[in-house]
Amino acid sequence: MAELTEWAGAVCAAAVICAVSEMLLPDGSVAKTVKFVLGLFLIVSVMLPLVNMLRSCTFDFKNISVPESSTDIVQKTDNLSMTYGKSIIQKLVNDCLDENGIGYEKTDVIMDSSDGKSIDIIRVCIYISADERNSLAEIQRLVKEKTGITPDVYVR
Repeated sequence: MAELTEWAGAVCAAAVICAVSEMLLPDGSVAKTVKFVLGLFLIVSVMLPLVNMLRSCTFDFKNISVPESSTDIVQKTDNLSMTYGKSIIQKLVNDCLDENGIGYEKTDVIMDSSDGKSIDIIRVCIYISADERNSLAEIQRLVKEKTGITPDVYVR
């Protein structure tokens, strides 16, 4: 608290010095330069104690420990991302098939994040009835155009 009071006193003293100097300053071409210098003086008098205070602080980042539960957070985040991504891809595939009037029984998306760096789409599976067997190539083409993924189509 004493440091803060000392800093406030120094700023007030600098402001008074600048104000008195500016009042005593005659008008003329030198006035702009002197006002600029006084402004710099006031800024430095505000900043210098703060800089000195920051220099005296020490930051020790070596002793920061990460709690064990952070791995749980990463795993939960990966699981949520995979679930969300899976539902988005399934919706895209289902919408594509519905738009083109192709009947399907089920769609499934298989994803993996075991490398810890990325979430990979392993496979998109579409299950169709025997009645839709003739549209197998069409299903693959449409889904590939819509999503960029070539699905595996299985006839049940």
